[in-house]
Amino acid sequence: MVDGNRVCASYSEKGYSGGIFTGNDPLNNVYSTMMFQSILMFFTSQMIHFVLKPLKQPKILSNVLSAFILGPSFMSQNKAFKDRFFQPKEMLAIVSISRIGILYFIFISTVKMDKDMLLRTTKKAWNIGLTGFLIPFTVTTVTTYLLRGYILEASGLTFIFTFSSNMSLSYFSVVAHALNELNLINSELGQLALSCAIIKDAIGWILLASSSLIIHQGDSLNGIIASKLSMLGLVLFAFFVLRPAIQWIIRTTPEGRPVKQIYTTAILLGPLVMGMASEAFDKTFLPGALLMGLIVPAGPPLGSSIVEKCELVNTNFFIPFLFVRIASYTNIYAITDWKKFVLLNLVIISSYLGKTVATVVGMLFSRSSFRTAVLLSFILNLKGVIDYIAVLRWRTVGIIDDEFLTTFVLSHVVMTVIITPLISIFYKPHIRPESTHWRDFHMKNLQTTSLESELRILCCLHFEDNVHSVITLLKVTNTSGENPICAYVVHLVELVGRSVPLLLHYNTRKKRIISNSTDRIMRAVMKYSKTSYIPVNVVPYTIIAPYNTMHENICNLAKHSYIPLIVLPFRKSRETNAKSTSLRNFTLNVQEYAPCTVGILFDRGLPRSLSSTQLRYNVAVLFMGGPDDREAMSLAARMSRNPDVSITVFRILMAEENEMERSLDDSVLKEFMARNIGNSGVVCYEIVAENTMQLVDAVREANNYDLVIVGKRRGPKSRLEKEMKPWMEYEELGVIGDMIASGDFRMMSVLVIQSFVDFEASSLHCNIDMTSESSYFSST
Repeated sequence: MVDGNRVCASYSEKGYSGGIFTGNDPLNNVYSTMMFQSILMFFTSQMIHFVLKPLKQPKILSNVLSAFILGPSFMSQNKAFKDRFFQPKEMLAIVSISRIGILYFIFISTVKMDKDMLLRTTKKAWNIGLTGFLIPFTVTTVTTYLLRGYILEASGLTFIFTFSSNMSLSYFSVVAHALNELNLINSELGQLALSCAIIKDAIGWILLASSSLIIHQGDSLNGIIASKLSMLGLVLFAFFVLRPAIQWIIRTTPEGRPVKQIYTTAILLGPLVMGMASEAFDKTFLPGALLMGLIVPAGPPLGSSIVEKCELVNTNFFIPFLFVRIASYTNIYAITDWKKFVLLNLVIISSYLGKTVATVVGMLFSRSSFRTAVLLSFILNLKGVIDYIAVLRWRTVGIIDDEFLTTFVLSHVVMTVIITPLISIFYKPHIRPESTHWRDFHMKNLQTTSLESELRILCCLHFEDNVHSVITLLKVTNTSGENPICAYVVHLVELVGRSVPLLLHYNTRKKRIISNSTDRIMRAVMKYSKTSYIPVNVVPYTIIAPYNTMHENICNLAKHSYIPLIVLPFRKSRETNAKSTSLRNFTLNVQEYAPCTVGILFDRGLPRSLSSTQLRYNVAVLFMGGPDDREAMSLAARMSRNPDVSITVFRILMAEENEMERSLDDSVLKEFMARNIGNSGVVCYEIVAENTMQLVDAVREANNYDLVIVGKRRGPKSRLEKEMKPWMEYEELGVIGDMIASGDFRMMSVLVIQSFVDFEASSLHCNIDMTSESSYFSST
């Protein structure tokens, strides 16, 4: 039996072709044909994805379309092609491989799921999730029941219940995968969609458990009781025997070391064992794979190791066989009853509309915008692998025919083609907020933060060796108890082996999530906070997210906490591996989308510590003018209040300076010097540079300082930018910062400042009355 059909084929113990040089046909062999099918499916899918990717279409659409192309709808219409590549005897092996792929897909998806998310889900998500299931379930059930005589040959209530449930659910793994492809997994809408999806997934688990009771209606009572008791025993064994064993493996694995291969292999074997047991007890392997995934914690060290070893092969080589099976049934020529086709699409559309209306109503009651509500409903209407697994199972057991399956698949393809680009076009969480008002401009930078008030700094840390330089910067900037610093210290961890990004306060102490590295980083920072002779308040966080969207967490935290300065560590690397590229892209994204000033701290690795025994910590400021340099002077103004810090300002005059900008620069410098009259630790030098070479010589004057502060940008019309940009190695440091970070300079650390001001909007700020600028500095 293959997918419910009886297949008769001659059996031969010969499992190899014999080779073309012996006169044998290599494709007249089950295994050779399977390998060719896998290759054909892979390359067809990749080519379609290459064409559709610019149109914002997901990868699963490429798999479905490749199944259409290879199936009876197109290429398999040719009898020679079908007899050659899709013979029934090969389908037996394809079914076996695809079932293994399905089993591991369920397992991996469950491992990556954040199981604690149900406990953290807000009331808003619960309302939308429950409403978004109950309303479309009711609509679909009623519509399917009324039209059952037209669209179903086997119109039992069991299938109506199962079909309506499938159409009303939004599976967590499907939503997470779609959001990840759209780069929306870290957005506020993406987080809400994941919360709603995990609620619906929990409903799906309950329905899966209850549906097994319905399936056994025709069996004997003794058989039902034995089956349920066996499944209960399997659940107890998983949670009270296997789960403690897995926790022991995690506890005994040293920090930073991979899990032993014998443990990883045993756990990867687990889904097969549990799936076999659940199929023996309950006629399906799905509960066993689900149970095994639930007891493996997401993230490092074990969850990430399992996902890393298993997901790539399963997604690219096993799951495509699922679509080969779907291709064997998907035949547009099987649609002969157009009345049935129209009515079935009416049922499917009613389900989509029911979910859309329910989600929109739930969002509007939560005082969300109509546009956001519609976009959320679009995300929750997306379909994925699990939906196709369900429809394939219905066809396998003979509940539906090829016409029903083809209509179902076509409807999902059409909805995916329409919905996915709309989400990409109309939801833009990455757009940097505009500052079109003078007060808004002053809310987002250091210049508007009073020297007499608390300064909030968001310090990001990638590695443990970033801690020393950040603490030193805080010591230099922290001047007195009257105007303290509040440091939001965030350890940035790449999202590996889990689906949901997390923003965690360190005090939660969730050892299952917080690594030993995070613990050591936060202990060092908290120790500085407690031992500092000048009070400093530390607010510790951990962000676990993919690097391509991690900047959204940083920007949202800065926005909601009214933070005027973000400090990012910079690591100079000659290697162009994926890790270094991801870190650089993260830095560039923060600079582009941050709602405040951003500082890039480049530490050469041998910083001098600022201690009570050190007489002076020497800071140089390279001031060439412009919004970024004025921000740098604002930071220097605060540092100048620290008696252990000496400030040397190098005012570099360039021939290309704008008169209005020059006036603003002079005002800032005069105010800075006026505040430091009598301060022997503050010195200002003026240097004239008429060309690039003289500028390089002027920059060399700032050598041998502990810290050099410089603005990033010179302006879009700057001759210096045009001349030096082709030679820049690190765009995020700007022209001067990149020059200083090169090996020709001996400075210990460099802080590159980028203000929130857009140069494109500089005309707005240049038209600000000079008296306003002067009165601001007088009032701070």
